[in-house]
Amino acid sequence: MPQGGHLQDQLWIRQVPSFYSPAQIREYLSVVRFDPLPEESEIQEKKFERSVESLERLMRVHLTTFPWENTAMHYSASHTMDVSPQGVFKRMVKDGNGSYCFGQNTLFLGILRGLGFRAYASAARVNVNLETPEEQEVYTSHTHMLLFVQPDDESNLTYVVDVGFGGEVARPVPLLSGDESIVMGLGPAEENRLFKAPLPQSSLSRSLSSNIPRGQDLWTMEVRDRETSDGPYGPWRQMYRFSELEFFPADCADGSFVVEQNQSGIIAEQVLCTKHYIDEQHPEYMYRIVAAGRRVKKQVPGREEEVLRTFASEQDRVDALQEIFGITFEQNAIQNIQGRRSALSRTWRSI
Repeated sequence: MPQGGHLQDQLWIRQVPSFYSPAQIREYLSVVRFDPLPEESEIQEKKFERSVESLERLMRVHLTTFPWENTAMHYSASHTMDVSPQGVFKRMVKDGNGSYCFGQNTLFLGILRGLGFRAYASAARVNVNLETPEEQEVYTSHTHMLLFVQPDDESNLTYVVDVGFGGEVARPVPLLSGDESIVMGLGPAEENRLFKAPLPQSSLSRSLSSNIPRGQDLWTMEVRDRETSDGPYGPWRQMYRFSELEFFPADCADGSFVVEQNQSGIIAEQVLCTKHYIDEQHPEYMYRIVAAGRRVKKQVPGREEEVLRTFASEQDRVDALQEIFGITFEQNAIQNIQGRRSALSRTWRSI
């Protein structure tokens, strides 16, 4: 793991109290099967071993325990996602469900702070053309949340942590611009890195005679992968851009509200669920199982996708989400999704 970089002006992150009690932190660690499980008194006294290695372990057990999902947006009567600290603790830790970025990273931020890590949240603009790198980047408003973490008690070396982008970021990424920030993704056929540059649509430049955007550089999270385990890497794809400005719970609630109310875009138009699993042949690697559209697929970086299941009806999809991902639903879930763009039509046939 490369060493972290620094925030602007080499700032330090202060120690901030957690949303959660030591008892809640221990319950979380028990649910994610963190070993060894610390006693509540050890959590209270901040005796948890803090390092970039333990931070990576926490990311790993989080990703392999909680699914990334937006089912409450579509199947609940309110069509909302509760991303408040206690709301996501109940939904995820108590009930065994997941959430999307705001919920996932809110929970993880509270856990990290409760274990004594120095961390804070920030917001990002997501590139809607992530899957088509040949096209111009087009960014949303601040509809994604991520974390900055300084894992070493005696250092301000900083890492970007994100358990809320469906597993596209699986490890702490050093806050450095360029290839020195490269880290492995789920496995060796996937990589992430950071670089700093202005938004292509920026109105700013160094002079009136220049058409090149300059100034107000933002961090960009990128990913690249290869089609086979030993083949060449594809191009770097821009996932999202972000500054170092702090993002507070009120900002999180507002950002989530925007996503909930949006009538277009993949999160509004599709029921999505992603869960991560340890690769038994290579325990240091992970793979993902994804439900999207009418299919559940197994995705192992560097291998061809495998379709595990298809849906001919809403009942098929709800059954799969329960059986494969462990999602729980309200009694009238199927009625609640009717009339929404994400609802499955009844005329589809599997090919």
